[in-house]
Amino acid sequence: MRLLNNPQGIKTEFLAKATNAGEAVVTLMGCKVDDQDIALEDGATLYLKQRLGVSGDGVSSRAIVQDFAFELEVANLTPVEELLEVASDFQDLISIATSRNAAFSGVAFRHPEVKGRNDVYRDIDYSAEWVAQPDDLGAPRPLVFTLDAMGGVPALARWAAESRKYRSELGRVMSTRYVKSMYVSDKLLNRVAALESFDRALTGRTNDTLRNRLKRSAERAGAEFKAMIGDIDKWSMIVKSDRNDVAHHLGQGREGAVQYFLAESAYWLFVMNMLRVCDAPQTVFDSIAKYREFSMLCDRVPALVQATMP
Repeated sequence: MRLLNNPQGIKTEFLAKATNAGEAVVTLMGCKVDDQDIALEDGATLYLKQRLGVSGDGVSSRAIVQDFAFELEVANLTPVEELLEVASDFQDLISIATSRNAAFSGVAFRHPEVKGRNDVYRDIDYSAEWVAQPDDLGAPRPLVFTLDAMGGVPALARWAAESRKYRSELGRVMSTRYVKSMYVSDKLLNRVAALESFDRALTGRTNDTLRNRLKRSAERAGAEFKAMIGDIDKWSMIVKSDRNDVAHHLGQGREGAVQYFLAESAYWLFVMNMLRVCDAPQTVFDSIAKYREFSMLCDRVPALVQATMP
């Protein structure tokens, strides 16, 4: 007998070969995972709750379905727009950590005066055409990093506080992930613009060059990002040149593959800067460095930088 444990609540038990009808061969178990909560700086409380269910027709298939939901409890009436912004901030974090679009499967609100039978609050469903749609990528892929690597639920409070400060920049970068039809040149333009704005907001330096901001951001990101790009000085020159070409239609017409790798490096640079201001531990950056897509960039981008004229 071998036992495969899923620490998030689902266990699969493969038993010895059955000899009699009705004997169990495979057992699926849905196990309770305790709710977790953390107080946010604005007085709200964030809950992370497990949901278990079953799927299948019970004849040809039956499976245990598990999901985790965020629940935000606020002390006072809060505009829907602000609550959605907070939800979007966590959606972005999950998308970064999983490298998949964390599309909303549903959003519901509760109002203190909207109750049903037995004085129980009733959900107010919220429907919209969300920008982030589920990825069709088949089987789950390895995570970029886990919540445990970030330091557990307390890290969510730090993310909430910092993402609020840089919400515009974060949203602009993540939209380049969520919008599937975006040109590579537009991805590069938006990511570099977000990096420029992020550095301006973080440092308070209103008058500085784009290259200085890019180099400062690269230094802030740390050794893992430096290993990806190799020559920071030349990389910043190439990114600035391509940003200017795209923004001002200068006709340079850089090869698409080059712009793709530059755009990907800009994405990771922003992500790592966000994680730095959130005081993410080194375990997060170690995990990112081992992630397949990041490792692939480390293998290709330094040589590309050296071979490309600014």
